[in-house]
Amino acid sequence: GQNMTMTFSDIKLDARDGKQITDSKWTIGQNSAASAMDSAYGTSRSIFSTATFFTELWAAKTCNMEYNYAVEKDWNTATGPREVTYGKEVTDSREYVNGENKYFVVGNGDRNYTNPVSNSNEVFDFSKGFLPYVGNYTSKGTNTDYPVNEVKVNYKAPGITVGCGTYNDPYIISSADQLNTIAKTINGVSDGYPSTIRLDSDKMFVTNFSCNVLTGDPQHNEYANYKISITAELLGASNSFKDSYLVYTNAKIDPTVVDETN
Repeated sequence: GQNMTMTFSDIKLDARDGKQITDSKWTIGQNSAASAMDSAYGTSRSIFSTATFFTELWAAKTCNMEYNYAVEKDWNTATGPREVTYGKEVTDSREYVNGENKYFVVGNGDRNYTNPVSNSNEVFDFSKGFLPYVGNYTSKGTNTDYPVNEVKVNYKAPGITVGCGTYNDPYIISSADQLNTIAKTINGVSDGYPSTIRLDSDKMFVTNFSCNVLTGDPQHNEYANYKISITAELLGASNSFKDSYLVYTNAKIDPTVVDETN
């Protein structure tokens, strides 16, 4: 499909596929962990055989499908309420590698790792013993017209917070995720908007790009949620300027962090 938006929430499904869960944190306390999930979900394994959300998903880059759940939905107390659906992609995503293994938070606060055993903030391996959200999620990129095969789970794009995007004070790109986020935003891919962006506080230089203040100066502000904040703050700008802001910015790659050979 194209231009689809789907937001999932408050879904409580047992995602265990009936096979052995191999993470050591599960096997150490296997009986108590399994019993707790049996009680919470009322089942000993998933009622599905292939996936919990979609057997197959083929979507264009203009689509946005996401499922978010906060730690309070899982571990508000020592026993629950366990109102979440886990999935293999939490730690085995191909589209959002290492970007889905934590609970969702609004804003930029610290996030705990998703864990079905306890609220210990320890990484848990969901790649064995759990169904995926999307059955064909490993088919990333095989269909050039519809290359998206995953639902974003608790995903937050990295922030762009060093520099302000001008010639004299360019953004400093220090990771492949940041570079990918800028590329996605420029190309209008809805899941690419940075979670936080740093801009000149003077109405974000609507009339020109003359900001030459050094990074770290208090004249800069950080704005959470690129799409919403820029639309709200660029009071005199046209829609085309708002939607293509990053196209006109300056950035450079930090050679001490990004491996130039890759």
